[in-house]
Amino acid sequence: MIDIELYQQIFFPAAIERKKYLQAHGGKLAYYTDAETAIKILKNREVWMRDTRVMNDANEVWHGFECLFNALAKEGSPPSPFEDALNSVHSGVAEDIKSHLRAWAPGLIHDTYITCLSEHSPADYAYGRLSMWRAYGGKAGVALIFNSNFLNLRTTALAAYSSPVYYFGPDEVKSHLASVAANISNNIETLKECDRSSFVGMVFQMLRFLAVCTKHPAFREEQEWRIISSPAIEKGDILQPAYFCLGGIPQQILKIPLRNVPDQQITGIAPAELVEKILVGPCEYSDTLFQPLCAALSDAEVEDPGSKIRFTNIPLRQNQR
Repeated sequence: MIDIELYQQIFFPAAIERKKYLQAHGGKLAYYTDAETAIKILKNREVWMRDTRVMNDANEVWHGFECLFNALAKEGSPPSPFEDALNSVHSGVAEDIKSHLRAWAPGLIHDTYITCLSEHSPADYAYGRLSMWRAYGGKAGVALIFNSNFLNLRTTALAAYSSPVYYFGPDEVKSHLASVAANISNNIETLKECDRSSFVGMVFQMLRFLAVCTKHPAFREEQEWRIISSPAIEKGDILQPAYFCLGGIPQQILKIPLRNVPDQQITGIAPAELVEKILVGPCEYSDTLFQPLCAALSDAEVEDPGSKIRFTNIPLRQNQR
C-alpha cells in the first residue's frame, strides 16, 4: 500500500487544497440549526448523522452517481482519459472498478449517513450567512461554530470521514477525473507496486466519496463540508444507531459522540475544544436564549460560556425565512 499522504494527493487533490485554504485563512465550520437542537447537542454531547434519503436535496447522492456514470465510458465506447490512466497501472482494471462501483451504488444510495456543516469564513464571523439562516434556522436560529482542526483526524475508529462537497455537473466531474488521471500518470511506478485488488479498493473509495459529495451546482452557496458514514461498507463501535421520528418520518440516525478517545486517535471533538462560538441568528425572542445556551455550554464543560455567545441581531421577519 502507498503512503496515506501520497494516496490523498493523487486521488483527493481538490479536497486537500480546499482544506488547506480553509485552515490557512482562519476558516471554521458552522452547524446551522435551531436553538433546541443546539442545546441537545451540547447537553448530550452528540451530533446526529442523517440518512441522505431524507435531506433537503431531493437528489442527494443520486445526482453524484448520475454525474459519475456519465463521466465514465459507456459499454462499447472507448475508455475515458481517466480509465486509460487506470488501465496503465493494471491492464483492464477500469472495468473491474466500474463493475465494483455499479454493484455498490444502490447500497450507497440507501445506506449513507451524513452530518452537514458550512464553511464559516472571516467574512461570516459577525452574522453568519443569511441563506443558511433562512434554510435551517427555524424560529430560533443558532449556529454552532466549530474549530476545523478535527478535519485533520486520521483514524478509522469512527468509520466516518470528512470531505468538502463538490458542486459539479457532468462536465465538472469529467474535468475532476481528468485531474486525477494526470496524478495517476505522474505516480505510475509507485501505483504499480499496489496489487490489483488493493488498487481497485483505493480507486473505488475515491469514486465513492466523489459520488456521495457531489451536489447540484444550485446549492453552491452552502459551501458545505460533510461527515460521511456508510455502515454497509464499514462499521465501527463508536457510531451508535438509533431510531427517531423526525418531521413525522420514522428513520434511523447515527450518533457521533462528542468525546475524545485518545487511544483510538480521536481528539479535539469534545465540546470544550470543538465549539469556538455560538451565533444566535434571526430570532424574535433572542434575548431569552442567553441563559439556556450558557447552561448547555457549561454542562458540556466549555469554559467561560458567556463569552462564546454572540447575537447577530439580524432584522429578518419570521414570515420571511
